[in-house]
Amino acid sequence: MPYPSRESKVRKAFIEELMAEALKNPNVWFLTADLGYSFIEPFQATFPDRFINMGVAEQNMVGVAAGLALTGKKVFIYSIVNFVTFRCLEQIRQDICYHELDVTLVSVGAGYAYADAGYSHHGVEDIAIMRILPHMRIFSPADPREVRLCMQELCRRPGPAYLRLNKTRESLYNETGEASSLQPICVQEGFDFLLLATGLALKQALETARQLPNYSIGVWSFPLLCPLELGDLEELLVKARGVISLEEHGEGGFATLLLEAFHRKKLQVVFEPFFYRKEPLKVAGSTEELAQKAGFSILKVVERLESMV
Repeated sequence: MPYPSRESKVRKAFIEELMAEALKNPNVWFLTADLGYSFIEPFQATFPDRFINMGVAEQNMVGVAAGLALTGKKVFIYSIVNFVTFRCLEQIRQDICYHELDVTLVSVGAGYAYADAGYSHHGVEDIAIMRILPHMRIFSPADPREVRLCMQELCRRPGPAYLRLNKTRESLYNETGEASSLQPICVQEGFDFLLLATGLALKQALETARQLPNYSIGVWSFPLLCPLELGDLEELLVKARGVISLEEHGEGGFATLLLEAFHRKKLQVVFEPFFYRKEPLKVAGSTEELAQKAGFSILKVVERLESMV
């Protein structure tokens, strides 16, 4: 069964930042569940004593990572979204989160990135599940630049974390929009309507804004989901005529985190969330085809924003 192309600047940025940290910190370890070929080899060759291919045994991988962390190691483990989260949930909860260990779960294939591999590979519930675990930080970078920001934060601060990677091959915004922190990042300035996106959904947000040049549309990216902060965005939210969120995920993810933040801050926001419908898709196809079947497309976002006018 064909999988999406393995060429990914996001994964390349991840391994480069991991190697840079491993050069400085001899306690950095990397474990994979028999995945990541074509980009993990540089780490394996440079740090053979700190790399383990655990095979197709994700629950065991989490247990080994916890054991290493208990000896003072900083451990990164890697697999496809569903295999490193759902399959290992009990071990993550009890081995990593309970002991507040310095283990980062790194996943690839967010949303319908593996659309042609079937429901077993659809990563559309992971944020909702991981966000309820104690001490768990969640990172959802949109492009290579944001991956580097997330990795720098992960290397600065220990503790349980989940890094959700997509398969994009491009940077989604230019250097004028570059940020130095993980607070919500203003990618495009605008004040009438706000599009809030996390992960690769930033691409759909930018395309939506391009299709509506007659409106002042601000586009913001959220590479850090948990804990979620509103930062400089807070004042704009209450003044905007409408706010739309976009995510490659189903119910209970980014939109729910935003609603909880609005409630905590007692903000009155005209808000419309966009996420995948809850029922599982029992077909295969391209990423775009499955997203449309799940109720998510640029056309629908454009129509929703125009209806808010």
